[in-house]
Amino acid sequence: MQALSNCATPIIKAIDANDIAKIQQELDKGADINEYKVFYYTPIIRAVLAGKKDLVEYLISKGADPNGRGSGQWGPNRLIPTIYIATTLGDGDMVKLLLSKGANPALRAEYQWTRSEAPYHNYEPKGNALNAIVETTKAYEQFVQSGNVAPDNTSEFQKEFKVYQTNSTEIAKILIRDKRVLDDSENLASAFVGFLKIKQTDIANLIFDSIPQKSIDNRMYHQIIQIYRSDFLKKLLAKSKPLTPLPGEFNLFEYAVFMTGGGDNCLPNTSGGAIKFDHFKNEEERIRHANYANYQMVVETLSGIYSAKAVDNHRRNYITQQILKNNLYQFSCLTALVKTNKININSPDKYGWAPIHYAVLYSSYEEIEKLLLLGANPDIKTKEVPEDQRSVYLRNGFIYHPRPNISAKEMALTTNSNYQRLFKN
Repeated sequence: MQALSNCATPIIKAIDANDIAKIQQELDKGADINEYKVFYYTPIIRAVLAGKKDLVEYLISKGADPNGRGSGQWGPNRLIPTIYIATTLGDGDMVKLLLSKGANPALRAEYQWTRSEAPYHNYEPKGNALNAIVETTKAYEQFVQSGNVAPDNTSEFQKEFKVYQTNSTEIAKILIRDKRVLDDSENLASAFVGFLKIKQTDIANLIFDSIPQKSIDNRMYHQIIQIYRSDFLKKLLAKSKPLTPLPGEFNLFEYAVFMTGGGDNCLPNTSGGAIKFDHFKNEEERIRHANYANYQMVVETLSGIYSAKAVDNHRRNYITQQILKNNLYQFSCLTALVKTNKININSPDKYGWAPIHYAVLYSSYEEIEKLLLLGANPDIKTKEVPEDQRSVYLRNGFIYHPRPNISAKEMALTTNSNYQRLFKN
């Protein structure tokens, strides 16, 4: 705040000096208690930033807007609310004082506010105090991880962060008891996901109970899947039916399989204990439990809603569809789906083509090998040639014209001599 002191108005300077007599003197001269000029704070915002509760109370008694709304040309539409500011500082006593004086905790920041002290952060506009807690916590985490903290200050800064986490949790509990905050369904929904991301599950649980059904959209489902929260995926599905995806977009089952990361990230929980979502001992434990969560989302939850056996108008199952989209790489999930009988690896379409036939034409050597290990039968004969497969451009640059009544093994040996090792038996 020092940079602003050099060009601040007399009433702002009086606040910096904690001089109530000088403030009164300026008011007696006709100073505006809610004065605001470009790039300046209103007097009450200045006092909130300084943590001066006695001054805040005094200013409000003299007519200051408890929300921090300014006057003049710029003030009316440049609000960064007082409670928003106090929340970023973790000042719970200030939040309580402002609430007692009529401040509205649900007011949104009307422009991008920049925190000029560590952890330096540009806050997103249109968020409210709940969102500010999430952003500030992330800013602390990122500042510590960035290495910008001087070595001799690291422990002190980490202590400061710990204090902020404790205080902001109490502030969050205060905020979500206020109906005005709960009525802001848009910010409530984003705060719910935000608190899960910063691993404050208790607060997220409290918020979740108040989220209206209309605020649960596919974006929220996607965000929950991205952070491996299989527990909250179940809660969302119990509360709201997912929207039908737009043409060309993934449904939730396909999205969850896609988000397993392209390989071996979908494992059943055989440990006997509950799946953990935070407070891991080490990175290895975090990855293992993320894999458990993926399995729970894909195999145990979403496959029952979006059947992996579901077929398109060619009666092609999920595996075949992914082969044709070049998305066949989540083999741990496919293995789990096959082993739990959620999908048949040899299910033919209406032309008699099984997934292995399409894989021979469109997939890599490694992908074909994995399908064979999953139990794909290379000897199944096709019935006829699908219209969309009469001329196939192969990976080796050749064009292949399939014929009816052919097995995947015969097809493979005809199209690529490198496949002989795969189909030697």
